[in-house]
Amino acid sequence: GSRSANRGLCAQACRLPFSAAKGCAANALSLKDMCQIDWIRKLENAGVASLKIEGRMKRPEYVAAATNACKSAQSGNGYDRELLRAVFSRNGFTDGYIASKLGGEMFGMRSREDAELSADALPKLHELYRRPYKRFTVDFDIKIKRGTPVTVSAMSSDGFSAEVFGEAAAEAFSRETDLDFVQKQLSKLGSTAYLLGKISAEIDGGLAVPASSLNELRRRAVDALDLQRVKSFSGAGSAGEYAERFPARKKTTPKLRACICDVSQLDGLLGDPDIELVSLPLAQIEKLTEILEKLSAAMPRYDIDERDTLRRLEALKKRGLKHITATNIAHIIPDTGLKIHADFGLNITNSAAAAELVDLGAYDITASFEMTAAQLSGLGCRAAVGAIVYGKLPVMLTANCPIKAQLGSCSKCTGALWDRTGRKFEVKCSKTYTEILNSETLWLADRLGDFDTLDFHTLLFYKETPDQIREIIRAYRNGEKPGGQITRGLYYRGLM
Repeated sequence: GSRSANRGLCAQACRLPFSAAKGCAANALSLKDMCQIDWIRKLENAGVASLKIEGRMKRPEYVAAATNACKSAQSGNGYDRELLRAVFSRNGFTDGYIASKLGGEMFGMRSREDAELSADALPKLHELYRRPYKRFTVDFDIKIKRGTPVTVSAMSSDGFSAEVFGEAAAEAFSRETDLDFVQKQLSKLGSTAYLLGKISAEIDGGLAVPASSLNELRRRAVDALDLQRVKSFSGAGSAGEYAERFPARKKTTPKLRACICDVSQLDGLLGDPDIELVSLPLAQIEKLTEILEKLSAAMPRYDIDERDTLRRLEALKKRGLKHITATNIAHIIPDTGLKIHADFGLNITNSAAAAELVDLGAYDITASFEMTAAQLSGLGCRAAVGAIVYGKLPVMLTANCPIKAQLGSCSKCTGALWDRTGRKFEVKCSKTYTEILNSETLWLADRLGDFDTLDFHTLLFYKETPDQIREIIRAYRNGEKPGGQITRGLYYRGLM
């Protein structure tokens, strides 16, 4: 839907009907909401420094109830789990993967009974969020001097300051403005995150400032403090700065790379001198008696035992392995003596991120396939940059197999999910996790001229036979048009 869950804009496709059996009504991707409040103390003891409460698309009552429950549990006072479930749940909660339990009990959909519980619970929760939480104190210094603009300076307890100016005070016809009147107006902080601290004032006698003017100055001063706080958390540079550091890419002749899933597919590649690198899963490379120069060990996208993976990697290095394909940040391991090829899973979408990754040890980078072709041409980097130009793109990664959860066992595996329109999404199993692949194949053989500023193009192969692999490579060399239903991905459509 041109929306990226990687960027906080999930279109909630998992809530739509998907089934592991074609024609069967099911919601095979819908998980219950996660609730790990019972684990807060154990998480703290494990060294967790902060906790995230996710409520991006929830109503205020749910956000208030969840926040209150977490805060109460953290302080050791317990919480009302049934109330939290009543506000919103999908047939209850799951504590996710933290309990090391997988299976169908993690899945759930919102039922009519859930909605009825919510209708009863919501009115009780309004009081939790009626008043804003006061996080800071604010000190005010006000100057009301004859013939000069009224000045209000504000200093927050977390170190920010602001100064605002109003109209000059008028001569008083009846009651003059005094400190009590100023304090009354400046203390009206009810809808803000501030409590009143100290007020200091310099006020000339015989002057009057309307309450409306003082209130406006207070609002502007508080808004200025808030704006400074927001800016302090933003490290983004200007577009001009990045353009200067990372100039636009120049046209080149991209090299060709391949990513395969099984050693049997090597037959379609080994005799091709134009393929500069072949990525093969770590477990598949271990099956080989000889590790060729241009083979790269594709690291698992989800790893349940990193120490064991490193041990296996070291053993392969002793056998001649020279390359690894890093699928997440954990694989950017400096000083291994291996060339680290950063894959699409690192979600590189801008030049600054690419530069940081190279500084960390990446030899080259495959950009995110969420970028457009035009954006790729502007991605500057001192290392080689490439993109995926063929294959079934992964659209979701999950450690809890949706097919097994629906059908009950691996022996019944259909290898795919079907959506409400009948489209088939193949499910690629890597034993400890699964990847759900797009229903259509990415095809750009006839559009490669739009990607000629890149250093390499990568072809993703899943179930293709060696003969099919050779035929696809030939088609890409010749710039052939697609012969069936395909997708261009997001390279032309882009994101919202």
